[in-house]
Amino acid sequence: MEDLICYKQLPVWNKETLPLAFQQKHNTKVGTWAKLTVFKGKLKFYELDEEGNELAQHIFSPENPAPFVEPQAWHRVEPFSDDLECQLEFYCRPENYYEKKYHLSAVHSEVLELTQHIRSGRALDLGCGRGRNALYLGRLGFDVTALDNHAESIQTLNDIIEQEKIQNIQTGVYDINLASIDQTYDVIVSTVVMMFLQRAQIPAIIAN
Repeated sequence: MEDLICYKQLPVWNKETLPLAFQQKHNTKVGTWAKLTVFKGKLKFYELDEEGNELAQHIFSPENPAPFVEPQAWHRVEPFSDDLECQLEFYCRPENYYEKKYHLSAVHSEVLELTQHIRSGRALDLGCGRGRNALYLGRLGFDVTALDNHAESIQTLNDIIEQEKIQNIQTGVYDINLASIDQTYDVIVSTVVMMFLQRAQIPAIIAN
């Protein structure tokens, strides 16, 4: 679990404010781990099956902290003391952080494969969209240039860069059909892009 990172933190709850939705059968999404922290008092945790049958019970407290709740594991909770204070956080793997937090598409599988072999360098994301691949490469430490012809997508990416205080991603609005990139890069990625370009320009784009 050491590589999991928090992408969402909910308010601190007490016995009165603990949401009813969490006191009923529920589970987390694929790729999402839940972390319950009890600051004061006690919380009762029920492990359930898909039909809602009880599999096990646990009492969590500051002295007996809760482990991570695995993705899609059915469960429910309830207060077990009047002085309860607790908080829920959601965690994911690094490659899913921006997808989960900002509702982006998942990092492309070929980019995940690429980063198993190339760990650093100057990267160009050509046709970056809202930045799913550029943000992941930036998190790994690449110096990234992210270009797209849609100004709205670039603005979305710029908003994320500002909110996350990212220093190693540069963006720009650029028409790939011009085939006029004049910089050199260690890595170039262009996923789900070529079919949208001018067909006659593809050879020049690839050569560029």
